[in-house]
Formats: sequence, structure tokens, C-alpha cells
Amino acid sequence: MVGDLLVKFLQEQQYDVLLIQDPPRQWMIKNQLRDFQLFLPAGLDSLAVILVRDHWKASSTGGRATRVCVVEVGPPSQSIFFVSGYVQPVSGVGVEEIGSALRDLTPSSRKCLGIDGNGHSPVWGPSSVELNNQGALIESLLASEELFCLNTTDSPPTFVGDNGGVSWIDILAVSLNLLPLVRGWHVDEDSGLGSDHAFLGWEISSQDPHKTVHIKKNWKRADWMKFRAGLSQRMQSFQGCQLTSTEDLEAAIDQFVTVVQQMIAVYVPDSGSAPPPGVGGHLKLKTSVRNCNKQIGDGGNAEPCTTEQWFSILGVDCAAPYDTVK
Repeated sequence: MVGDLLVKFLQEQQYDVLLIQDPPRQWMIKNQLRDFQLFLPAGLDSLAVILVRDHWKASSTGGRATRVCVVEVGPPSQSIFFVSGYVQPVSGVGVEEIGSALRDLTPSSRKCLGIDGNGHSPVWGPSSVELNNQGALIESLLASEELFCLNTTDSPPTFVGDNGGVSWIDILAVSLNLLPLVRGWHVDEDSGLGSDHAFLGWEISSQDPHKTVHIKKNWKRADWMKFRAGLSQRMQSFQGCQLTSTEDLEAAIDQFVTVVQQMIAVYVPDSGSAPPPGVGGHLKLKTSVRNCNKQIGDGGNAEPCTTEQWFSILGVDCAAPYDTVK
């Protein structure tokens, strides 16, 4: 039954890559899916699989992992590594396996991670969600691998149990070098797949990343309430972070700018063509970094600075940065 629903879904939808966790493995092996390449790294033991349409060049990487599947899609110069993962509820088994697979990829690789994380965190759910141990493990994984979580804090729940209880436990994240090409992340609560999990969909633009596209934003129609709520939630990951070098600070600034740009992309509608906003501020922060480095070097301060101290030097209010957005 589930297999038949999957076939119908694939026929009706135009998705090129599907990341599936805890799939109907026996059915998928016995029934060839038309127009798709099937990747099950550990055969019937695979708890994470990937489907790729036949017209894409795709190859599996890694070994016979049971809880993670990694597939490179596209030509080598423009390829994307898709990673499907499944984390066991409560125990957290699978987080290390997924982390190991990500670390096996080069730092410059473009990565797209989709997992059934079974962990709770306000990073990929509403602010009312309490962080649990498994959620903390996944947060650490995303931070250590420099992956940006695409889930929005106001999305519908991604899981509905038999008793009607809802939760946000499915996560999509991408590497920062892929983020500018991501569009249209959404949760489909009624995908027709017969699963208690919702379907998470998104698009990756084929636009040449080396070509600059200038998009004018309609700031008067921005949803500032959701913008501020989303930005506030994302900025929690900066609290208490120890920045011990200029490189750490530059990375934090890059991440901050990326977060702001992502919130703009989601909550501020487009209206035409114009020079891209926000670039000037980014350059000013970069200049301030060099000035900070000089100040610290001249002062001989060898003590690591906290995030709050660094942003104080830069003149940025890290406690409520979104209040400066107009």
C-alpha cells in the first residue's frame, strides 16, 4: 500500500531527488521504480535511502552505512552531495554515523542534509519547543559541520502521531555555499504518502552561482513580526560562543549575514531588479574585524573573547540584533 502511494506520488510530482527515512525497503527492492535510480547503501538494513531521477548523473559514496545514505548528484564541477539520515528516537543512535559521513566530504563540497532526527529544538520548531538531549546532539552536528537549518519556526508540524500529538522532528539543512540557490522550502502535510511524517519540499536553483543576480525587495510588504521571530530564534546559536581568533569572528559574521539574508529571502517579497541590499554592512563588519585584530594585537590580549565582547567591539547588539532592521 505504501509502495503504491509512493509510485503515485512520483508520477504526479516533479521532484528530482528524494531523501527517504525508514522506507518500505522490501517493496522498493522487489519493485523497480520507473525513471528513478535507487540508492540503498546497506540493502534491506538501510534506514535511509535516496531516489534520483534517471536523467541526473548520480553515484553513491561511503560504505554500507545503515542510518545514512550519501549520493553525489550532477557533474563533478557542479555536484551536490545529498545526505539522507535516520536518528533513533531517545537513544540518538545515528547522529555519529551521519556526522562521520559528512566529515568524509571535503569542506568545499555543496551538501544538502535531510534527516528524521527525532529530536526537539526551537531551531527547527516553534519557540515554545523545549530543547532535549537528542535535539542538542543534532544542533551540535549542524554547527560543527557548518550547515544552515532551513526549517522555519512557524511551519506546520512535521510529524503527527496516532493519538494526534504533533512535533517538529524532521530537519533540512544545507552548507552555506549552497544556501543562495535554495528556494521554496515548505511542509506538505497532505502529500498522500500515507506516512505520519509530513513531506518537506524545496527547490535548488540551477542558476550559475558565479553570476550575480540583483533582486529588489518590497520592504513595505515585509512580514516583520515573523522576520524578527525567526531571526531571534536563529541568533540563539551565537549565545555563549567562544571566539578565540579573527578567523572565528569572520566565520561568525559570515554566518550572521547569511542568517539575515535567509530571513530576508523568506519574509520580504521580491519586487524587481536593483543593487543587492546589505552588502555595504557586510563589508563594514569585515573592516571592523581587521581593526579589532589590530586592537587586540596592539594590546597583547591573549584571553579568548566571548561573542558578547566581540560584538561589543564591533558595535553590534547581539542580544537583539533584529531591532536594528527597518
